[in-house]
Amino acid sequence: IELLGYLAAGSMIFTFSARSPIILRLLGLMGNVLFISYAAALDLFPVLLLHGFLLPLNLRKMYLEIQAHLQERARKRYRIAEVMRRRR
Repeated sequence: IELLGYLAAGSMIFTFSARSPIILRLLGLMGNVLFISYAAALDLFPVLLLHGFLLPLNLRKMYLEIQAHLQERARKRYRIAEVMRRRR
């Protein structure tokens, strides 16, 4: 159980070093799940409550980041297609 706590804390530390918003959310989600497991095993209600609240927020933010990333990729593909059509 102690290892679970160290893994949870480590994932939060790595969250602060993430450069990509998607990686940041992924690490945050991993930390939330690990902290929820750790808190449930040791009956740490405040920690359980905090990460139980943060988990759906991180899921929503990750969904929005992925949507934005996919839209940006689609825009880039459209611009490339437009340039190629103009060259013909």
